Amino acid sequence: MIFQLKLELHFSTTGVSTARAYSLVDKGNYNERPEPQKVFELYRALKNSEYVKAASLSKNTFERAIRETEIMDQLKHLAGNDAIFNRLSGSGSTIFSLYKPGSNRGNFRFVNSDEVKRANDF
Repeated sequence: MIFQLKLELHFSTTGVSTARAYSLVDKGNYNERPEPQKVFELYRALKNSEYVKAASLSKNTFERAIRETEIMDQLKHLAGNDAIFNRLSGSGSTIFSLYKPGSNRGNFRFVNSDEVKRANDF
């Protein structure tokens, strides 16, 4: 189940402003037409534990545009970490790794709305 997937965050000392990241995407003509059906395919693949398929559907346009050596080296270094996939989180310099349920990696997990509701009921 998707709520049992685990996340690990990797922070870089090199920053990339959102404005600069979007400028690099525009400059390199990396703009891609949104494909909402692919997002749903990715969700279904993760929900059904089809991790190879999920990895093939996962992408971040900014990874093609951002060339900060430290960030890209860290992303390449993480390639062998047994994660389902490693991606930049949005346009910034944080990288996240998504792990299968039961992995001994990953300090965070997804929560559902019921858990959030219970946590906020004092």
